[in-house]
Amino acid sequence: MDEANMLIACLSNRKFFSSMLWRDLAVLSLNTGLRPNELFNLRRCHISLKNKIIYVAESKNGDSRYIKMKPIVASICQKHLPASREALLFHKENGESFTQAGSPFRRAVKLCRFNEDITDPLYKVVFYTLRHTFASWLVMQGVPLYSVGKMLGHKTTIMTQRYAHLSPDYMNSIDKLPDFDIKI
Repeated sequence: MDEANMLIACLSNRKFFSSMLWRDLAVLSLNTGLRPNELFNLRRCHISLKNKIIYVAESKNGDSRYIKMKPIVASICQKHLPASREALLFHKENGESFTQAGSPFRRAVKLCRFNEDITDPLYKVVFYTLRHTFASWLVMQGVPLYSVGKMLGHKTTIMTQRYAHLSPDYMNSIDKLPDFDIKI
């Protein structure tokens, strides 16, 4: 949580960033678990502020899904809602879709020194890390893995299993087994 707050604070700093776009994208990712591409391709027609729902139409696995909006998510979507039904919520200055995290995000990660002394790319903080953080927070709060997988749009439970060790019951699950009176 501390690292997420540090990143958001950095992205909110007007001294370093003139636009709050990447702060808003980071907050959305941390609160929805959307894949970067899903977030970058959101259009007005995918947002229902009335019902507080995001419709994910262009999912990696080909399935669509719905995401419930928390108030902060609804507020950010409202702020970026374009006039045209088919227009992107978040886009480059020229109107084109993002295909990867922009330099402001990478700069914030660098300012926060998250990747300092990390050589293995698997452990570096990238925009996709925010999705993993969302999933980790859910599991640590005791949300069932099946529900987490549905929210993330995982097609199978195998993908969601990587978060199982974060469950508060994971280490205590042996205590839930009945005692067997076995003589050894």
